[in-house]
Amino acid sequence: MKELLDSFKNYIIEHSIFIIIIDIIFLGLIAMFLFSVARYNNKAKRKFFLVLVVAVIYIIISTIGLPITNVILDDILGYWPIFILILFFNEIRLVVENFEIRVSRGDEEAVDSQMIKIIMSSIEILSNERTGALITFERTQNLDDFISKAIGMNADISQELIQSIFNPKSPTHDGAVIIKNSKIACAGAYYPTSDSDKITKTIGSRHRAALGISELYDCLTIVVSEETGRVSITVDSYIERNVSKETLQLYLSRYLDL
Repeated sequence: MKELLDSFKNYIIEHSIFIIIIDIIFLGLIAMFLFSVARYNNKAKRKFFLVLVVAVIYIIISTIGLPITNVILDDILGYWPIFILILFFNEIRLVVENFEIRVSRGDEEAVDSQMIKIIMSSIEILSNERTGALITFERTQNLDDFISKAIGMNADISQELIQSIFNPKSPTHDGAVIIKNSKIACAGAYYPTSDSDKITKTIGSRHRAALGISELYDCLTIVVSEETGRVSITVDSYIERNVSKETLQLYLSRYLDL
């Protein structure tokens, strides 16, 4: 720790204020980028936490002065930029893709209010008929990996189409609909299910899939239970079950920038 402080003092003495300011700004930009990578992705948060733990362990070992361990860690951590790149490759790719999406959209409106009205009325009918459904709204991270493996549609949203997709006799009724750019991008999408120990074991496969996608991506998913007709919402690794029509409207308004 003393060597680190001495190096820091020498750095300040040897460099101009201008270079130090540029250096701090650069480090700040890196920190902001890493934060944006981890912000909406629970896996990235865990990886980020792992990096911090390794950094703390390295500082402790350097302070104590364990010679063999210190030499090994120095050799390994000499390649830390490569390790960081490999560890966060998928998350960094998603951030870059999201930036490209935002640039291409420009000042385009995030969500059409008419679309929300159609979704609300469709959910009400599905709920009353106890027809199971899974509808995901893409937010700041694209879901192209799932869209490409599902049945592509790129169709205008309509109540009739949503009902036909989730008709129990339809081959797409067990999968999810993904809404992208105010259109139904695909039907029959399948997500990794959540294995979180924070949810009850009695929760159904649709709800686990909805929670699973919310743990990996920044999106909002509506679930209609086939057994009870109750409506649930998953977003930011959180599930709220048995939501009212008013609560559903609030979620859509808050998370879809209405």
